[in-house]
Amino acid sequence: MDLMSRDRAIGGALAGALLASLAVASNANAATYYGCINKKSGVLRIIPKSKKCKKSERRISFNSQGPAGRNGFNGANGANGTNGTNGTPGAPGTALGYAKVSAAGAVEPGSAKGITSTNITKVGTAGYCFAGMPFTPGIAAANVAFAGTPADSFAQVELASADPTFLADTGCPAGSQAFVFTVEGAAAKPEPFYVLFS
Repeated sequence: MDLMSRDRAIGGALAGALLASLAVASNANAATYYGCINKKSGVLRIIPKSKKCKKSERRISFNSQGPAGRNGFNGANGANGTNGTNGTPGAPGTALGYAKVSAAGAVEPGSAKGITSTNITKVGTAGYCFAGMPFTPGIAAANVAFAGTPADSFAQVELASADPTFLADTGCPAGSQAFVFTVEGAAAKPEPFYVLFS
């Protein structure tokens, strides 16, 4: 190997080693470096940014951070997690009794708590008296079962414990606890309804 070839080989090796060390040392901040390469020997020397190269050299600049690579492939889906534990039961509801009642005054099966058809007596055109229920209601609410009923239908409910003239006003038999009255428009009309006592 002649002297010129040897110098170029040594210079190239030194430059490669220097570049590798710079890349490792400055990977965090990706600084820009400046150097001069000998046009004949290929030897590289690092210089400050403000310093000029010799006439026999060519100026270059580089940094330790290359362009961003392509996105990698998506990883495989992870395994399903285990089912969570069941929540604690909620607090008991406050309703003492409830039911869906037909227009004829019968409790629909599976719709009631604390109320049966024997607790209901139909009076007048569209009145429903409740008696013999195993609780004393303090609050009551009633509404028509809207499926299949006219939009102007409604139900109202009254408690015996809240009205001293309850029996006279409603026509219910003695001992009645509550009264529901269903209306369509301005006239009494039997309608199925929901009732709730608490």
